[in-house]
Amino acid sequence: MKRIWIPVAVFVVFGLLGVGIYGIVSISKSVNYEVLGYAVQKLDNVGVTFRVSFLVTNPSSFNLEVWNQYYEFYVGGFKISTITSNAHYTLLADNSSVIPLDVQFTWEDIHSKVAPMYSQTTTTAIGDLPVLIKGKLSAKTGFLRISHFPVRFNGRLWWFLP
Repeated sequence: MKRIWIPVAVFVVFGLLGVGIYGIVSISKSVNYEVLGYAVQKLDNVGVTFRVSFLVTNPSSFNLEVWNQYYEFYVGGFKISTITSNAHYTLLADNSSVIPLDVQFTWEDIHSKVAPMYSQTTTTAIGDLPVLIKGKLSAKTGFLRISHFPVRFNGRLWWFLP
C-alpha cells in the first residue's frame, strides 16, 4: 500500500507546484506597468539621479509582494543604465500601486551611452525611439515564493519626456 502513496504524493506535490508557477506566470503577464512620471532626485559633479515612478496594476485576486528588483534600461537598442532596488512593495489585489525606481547616470554614461542614440534621430524622432526595460525580481503570492522572476516593459521614449 505504501508503494502507491509515494507516487501519488509526488504527483500531488508536482501538480500543486505546477499550478502555483502557472498562477505566478499568468499574474506576471497580466500585470500592467505605466509610467507616472519622473523627477530629478540628485544633480552633482558625479552625475544625475532620476526617480521614475511606475503605476503597477495587479488585476489578479491575490496580493503580490515584490523585492530584489534588477532591471536593465535600453533606449534605441543601447544599454543606458542598470536599475536595482531592494525595497519591498506589496501590489494589492485588484488594485494599482506606485513603485518608485532610482535611475542613476554618471556624466561619462551620458557622454558614452546616451550620445550614440542621437545618431538614430536623423531617421526617427527622438520620442519614437524604443525603450526596453527588462530584468528580474523576487515575488511572493500566498505560499509560493519565486526568485529571479523575469519582467519586461516595452515603450517609447516620449512616454518619459515632458
